[in-house]
Amino acid sequence: MIHRLLVPVDGSASSVRAAAFAADLARGVGCETTLLHVYDRGGITALGLEALSAEEAEEEKLRLAGDVFEEALVPFRERGLAPERRVVLGLASEEICGVARSGGHDLIVMGSRGSSGRHLFTGSVSERVLQAAPCPVTLVR
Repeated sequence: MIHRLLVPVDGSASSVRAAAFAADLARGVGCETTLLHVYDRGGITALGLEALSAEEAEEEKLRLAGDVFEEALVPFRERGLAPERRVVLGLASEEICGVARSGGHDLIVMGSRGSSGRHLFTGSVSERVLQAAPCPVTLVR
């Protein structure tokens, strides 16, 4: 049974398709969903978060990731769902697996390929998540 669904997003077309798949799944089984965006470790300095309080830093990370979440939220809103949004700093595959583990997620749904540039789903992140995830992983092309 799926109670908690984790959906890593990076703004790529693949992650938007994964979000749409996840929205259908979440509506069908009635599970809680978390959209996750990961900035790399250098993001603390690059984003200027080191001078902020923990609460201010969380708000700023969410604000900065707004564009990434916007497209991913569309299919959820269309289905009357409001997933939790979370932003973390670190290595994408490690953070995805860590959030899945600590959040008790039953399934990770993610794009098979990500975007490049400032977002972190480049290279073989999906492959590393497949190998290290504490739960099943569904890759969406």
